[in-house]
Amino acid sequence: MFSIDGNNSSLVLDQRAAYTGYATNPCEKANWYQRQIEDLSTRRHRLQEQERLLGALLALADSPVADKAELLGILSQLVDKLPPDQAALITVNEMNVAEQTAIEMTRKADDEE
Repeated sequence: MFSIDGNNSSLVLDQRAAYTGYATNPCEKANWYQRQIEDLSTRRHRLQEQERLLGALLALADSPVADKAELLGILSQLVDKLPPDQAALITVNEMNVAEQTAIEMTRKADDEE
């Protein structure tokens, strides 16, 4: 679904790049660097929340009394925390599955007639 390790590595590289840019001219780039750090902090918080939700989802899925509604609720929260490009991939996949289901249902209805 998404790569937590890849996102974490990206955060580290982006932080290094931001600091390198800042270090070239600290006086003029202080505000820019502050915005970069705030963006990285937001992304890191989102990643930590994704990890927490994924852990909760896996723990609930392993439970012998897993509640489907609770599973779907956690999964929905997890998808809401995804960056837009990754959420878009899930949406496209869901649309493909829905289209395939509609085709199969139409074929089944045609066969029954």
